[in-house]
Amino acid sequence: MLKKYLKIFILAFVLVVISELIGEKKIKLGPGYLVFLPMLFALVMGLIISLPKLKVISNGEMSLSNEIMGIAVILFVAKIGATMGPSIVSLVESGWALCFQELGHFLGTVVLGLPIAV
Repeated sequence: MLKKYLKIFILAFVLVVISELIGEKKIKLGPGYLVFLPMLFALVMGLIISLPKLKVISNGEMSLSNEIMGIAVILFVAKIGATMGPSIVSLVESGWALCFQELGHFLGTVVLGLPIAV
C-alpha cells in the first residue's frame, strides 16, 4: 500500500526542498516590495510536472494526490485552530475594529468581487 504513495511523497519532498532552496524573492515595487514565497515556486513546479505531455505523474497518481490533499488540509486547519486557541483573548480584546474589518472583507469579496468575477 505504501508503494503506491511513495512516488508522490518523493516528488512532493523534492519540490519542497527545491522551493526552499530558492527561498523568498523580493522585488522592489514603488514604496513596497512584491514578495514571492517558496510556496509559489512549489506550486508552479507542481503544475509543470503534472502536465500530461511530460508523463511524470499518471492520472491515477494525481487522484491519489487529491486524496492526500484532503487529509493534509484537515490537518492544516486543525493546526491553525490549535495555534489560534490561546490567542482568542487578544482577538476578543480587539473589539469592534476587527468585526468591522471582517465585515468589509466579506462585503468586498463576496458581495462585490464574486459577482463581478462570475
